[in-house]
Amino acid sequence: MKNKTIKKALAIGMSVLMLASTFTPVSVQAAGGWKQNKTGWWWEEDNGSYPTKSWKNIGGTWYYFDGNGYMVTGWLKLSSGWYYLTESGAMATGWVQVGNIWYYMNESGVMQVDTWIGNNYVDGSGAWIPGKAKTQTGWVKSGNRWWYSHSDGSYTTNDWEVINGSWYYFDGSGWMVTGWLKRPSGWYYLTGSGAMATGWVQVGSTWYYMNESGVMQADTWIGDNYVGGSGAWIPGKVKTQAGWVKSGNRWWYRHADGGYTMNGWEMINGTWYYFDGSGWMVTGWKQVNGSWYYMDASGAMVKNAWAGDYYLGADGAMATNTWIGQYYVDGSGKWIPNKQKEPEKQEIALQSISLNQTSLEMWAGESETLEVTYNPSNTTVDKKIIWSSSDESVATVEDGKVKTVGKGEATITAEVDGKKASCTITAKEYYTLNVAVTDFLPVGRSEFVQVYAPDGSWYGGAEEVKMYSLNEDIAEFNGNYVKGISDGIATIVVEGDGRIGTATVVVKTAQKLQNPYFEQSVYNMKMGDKRQLEVSTLPENAWISAYGWKSSNPKVAEVDWDGVVRAMSEGETTITCSVQEGSLEAGFSPDNKNPYITVSCTIKVEGVGDNTELDKIEWKYTGSDTRFEHVKVGDIITPNIQVYPVTYPYDLNDVEVSIVKSGHSGPAYDTGFEAEDGIVEIVDGNKIKICKPGTAWVNVVLDGKKTQVILQCLEN
Repeated sequence: MKNKTIKKALAIGMSVLMLASTFTPVSVQAAGGWKQNKTGWWWEEDNGSYPTKSWKNIGGTWYYFDGNGYMVTGWLKLSSGWYYLTESGAMATGWVQVGNIWYYMNESGVMQVDTWIGNNYVDGSGAWIPGKAKTQTGWVKSGNRWWYSHSDGSYTTNDWEVINGSWYYFDGSGWMVTGWLKRPSGWYYLTGSGAMATGWVQVGSTWYYMNESGVMQADTWIGDNYVGGSGAWIPGKVKTQAGWVKSGNRWWYRHADGGYTMNGWEMINGTWYYFDGSGWMVTGWKQVNGSWYYMDASGAMVKNAWAGDYYLGADGAMATNTWIGQYYVDGSGKWIPNKQKEPEKQEIALQSISLNQTSLEMWAGESETLEVTYNPSNTTVDKKIIWSSSDESVATVEDGKVKTVGKGEATITAEVDGKKASCTITAKEYYTLNVAVTDFLPVGRSEFVQVYAPDGSWYGGAEEVKMYSLNEDIAEFNGNYVKGISDGIATIVVEGDGRIGTATVVVKTAQKLQNPYFEQSVYNMKMGDKRQLEVSTLPENAWISAYGWKSSNPKVAEVDWDGVVRAMSEGETTITCSVQEGSLEAGFSPDNKNPYITVSCTIKVEGVGDNTELDKIEWKYTGSDTRFEHVKVGDIITPNIQVYPVTYPYDLNDVEVSIVKSGHSGPAYDTGFEAEDGIVEIVDGNKIKICKPGTAWVNVVLDGKKTQVILQCLEN
């Protein structure tokens, strides 16, 4: 709890010494549950952490803990409103008395303001106002006029309101309106009760019609009844019947309102007719919007039929440049006698397509071309191919050429006439990039970028491959070095021989290291467990350039240089980590003169864990030199391995060994190597016999996990 408190306090500028003087928790009983010191109460989780600036439900009751983790009592102001925490810290709900005043908290604990709680009113401060009576909703008469009171005493003005299913209108003073009412939408009639009228309504001796929205209708037919421009019903006015009218030798069609169609089509009793600019029915040929039509003597549009040497289609338009059965009409629409129709070409449907590859493994940056085969090959369909990729961040495709642009898996699909075939592309990055940083690359710092081939060998520098950044505003390259420019995440790329490799670099502005620490002082583990330890820093952006890990008792728990702890046997050990703050001027030790700061924690190993999944194996060297196993000619060695976890069950007979190479090296061990067979040999299945002086590289494999030992074979 101390560390977290320090971390929070420093974020707002307080020093470690100031914080330590204001909060020192006392030692209490076992982890988990309520804890108390002279400052107050807090809740500690089983792992030693505690809630801060947050709510926590404990035993069905809500509590709030401040920024230092202490339980809050009394009034609490949050963005959601005011809360009241009782002396026990429990969040209050319902009615609560504070001093002489009553307040009401809803089921979420928020104080209610300016509202009615049943028949009780709380004001803007949340305080209950005794004696304030709740106004009843209903009609109120004053003299000969009426208004409608809402439950809060308010009333509607200059607007409509629906009351018990009827619409009423209230004037600017809130009085109910009766009689005629003019609104922007039209005239309305409010009955003696104030209710808005709909349908037929008699006012005096005159009838009017109001639609379903209450608006008076004017100058229109309501069924067979006509209302004039004033809205009044005109008795005795007969509705004109629609029908054909002949004038001389010509016809026109009168609508029910006396109107008629001009310069356009009209369907009458299921048949299309065309009327000219004066409204007369057209017969014979007529061009409309670029197409010719033919109307017979009755005026009906002809369709699906011949008119002399011309054919009218299903829409009535004259056909052109096409075959009508065995007859051909030219561009003018006229039938061309004796023109013979060529036999129709037989259509051969496409059954399926296939690709020359169904799966490909490629290095990112490489290209391959996919080819489509048609079944049957003599299909007559359009053979246009539509190519697509399921993930263009992995692979793109254009005209069958596939290019991998990143690692991952993508499906390339070809589609022809609805038939599809696909190829699965698995892309791997050829190059592996390693940037020599710990947690992040500081702004202003340049670091060497190591490039490795798939076999782990160093590929070379910028003179052999192209190295660049996709985010040069964050990180940029200078030869083999990448430099931090500004805070952010940059993607760096290596290209060579048509292949690529990528890595991400986190760039931050480094801050002065003030205090490294472990989140816990004690970590409990079981034999076979593995735990990643991490050193937290204050501030978070402090730059650690070097870590050094050590276990005081590796027989109990080992720790590797990445801070991974593996429990080996029951007992206790101290894990220490030495950290060194980075220096933009000097870089790493020995040039870096910043001191190492050591932090430690205790590992307690009790009991046996249930982890039986093999993680890795290592060769257990018998001497202090962990680069070589020193042996003598004539020795027969049994594989001496350590399995991780230690709880992994195995049989030594399942261990496989194989000779990688053997020979003689120069003085620098890895220079001037001359191969020579027969220095060692495998006997009795998996034992190694030392036959003559030299150096031998031997692979040791157990259940798919591999390690390698280098044997320095000396004369006996």
